[in-house]
Amino acid sequence: MFDETGCAGVMVGRGAIRNPWLPLQISQFLRGLEPTAPSRTQRHQMLHHYFEQILNVYPKRTGRVGRMKMVIRFTAESLADGARLKAMALPMKTRGDVLNAVDRFFMEPTTASCEAP
Repeated sequence: MFDETGCAGVMVGRGAIRNPWLPLQISQFLRGLEPTAPSRTQRHQMLHHYFEQILNVYPKRTGRVGRMKMVIRFTAESLADGARLKAMALPMKTRGDVLNAVDRFFMEPTTASCEAP
């Protein structure tokens, strides 16, 4: 793409919310390496990290749960069993209930691969 278009770079935008490993994966691809896929545990940890950031950026309770749900929607798109994550977490009304639903989802065994097709 760089040779064909002469561009100096690309912008990934919201793709990096859904997949925060995207810059690393792009770098690996451009170096001729196989891009690494994050594990289920890494995705679980990433969601908790995002949730901590939401709490830091939005010290008042208003909007926190909605933003957490937005991140869950983005994350679910990249999971083969993401519909189950959304079904478990999105109906929740409190921060604690959302966190518990996310933790339950990632702790339950799954037969689906981590990456969506």
